Amino acid sequence: MKKRTTTECLVRHIDISTEKNDIVDIKCGGPAYLGFDFYIDADIPPAKIKKFLENEFRKHGYSFTIYIPPKRYSKWVREDNLWSFERISGYLDKWYKND
Repeated sequence: MKKRTTTECLVRHIDISTEKNDIVDIKCGGPAYLGFDFYIDADIPPAKIKKFLENEFRKHGYSFTIYIPPKRYSKWVREDNLWSFERISGYLDKWYKND
């Protein structure tokens, strides 16, 4: 079994809403909007994060709403839960390729 390391670091929790969820799913307790959540290194300026994400979603032709919290906070995260720009770009390319 592969050992995963957990580290404490300053992060921003980025919330991206992309489309309205099905009414039946919402009534069963699902979220109102579907989208993505990413933990990003808090040292990256919010304006840079927003510009990058806007370019990525426009590239795929989808509407979106981005919420970047003004505060950063300390959180224990596994290394594979901390997202870089390159990793987000690759993930979205794969995600929308299957769409």
